[in-house]
Amino acid sequence: MGRGRPSGTVTLLFTEIEESTRRSEDAATDMALQVHAAMVRDAIESQSGYVFATGGDCFSALFSTATDAATAAVAAQQLLAGAAIPFGVRRLPRLYAAAGYA
Repeated sequence: MGRGRPSGTVTLLFTEIEESTRRSEDAATDMALQVHAAMVRDAIESQSGYVFATGGDCFSALFSTATDAATAAVAAQQLLAGAAIPFGVRRLPRLYAAAGYA
């Protein structure tokens, strides 16, 4: 689990699913989104990230270091690449990072 909200110079990580606005809203997609959310949250929290917002298929998280954010992004991609996404529904994750003072 994450340590809590970092402060000072932090790195933000934003995630979403490619072409998510075009996907159909059905049971298979809902199950795929649940798998995606669990894996992305696990990757973020494994690097002491702090999730400060979620919505649909998106996560916004803060990290104390850029290394932690990059490691979480790679971990999320690896987890999702190996995931048994239900019923063959597969979309690629997009991950963005930025650093600044919070």
